[in-house]
Amino acid sequence: MAEVNLSDDVYERVQSRVEVSDFDSSDEYIEYVTKTVLDRIEGIDDEDTTDRGEVMDNLRDLGYLS
Repeated sequence: MAEVNLSDDVYERVQSRVEVSDFDSSDEYIEYVTKTVLDRIEGIDDEDTTDRGEVMDNLRDLGYLS
């Protein structure tokens, strides 16, 4: 397992989402979000029509972009 450093602000945002989700830990949540984004960027999505705009919209919906 690897370690990743996050800013305090990002970590606090992750923690607040974990508290109201079905995820058991911040690690689990971060892995899920990261894998989801990477899958979409790399085209490992069920829909081959995913484009950068959709990825950006999804990141915005997840609270990573404003």
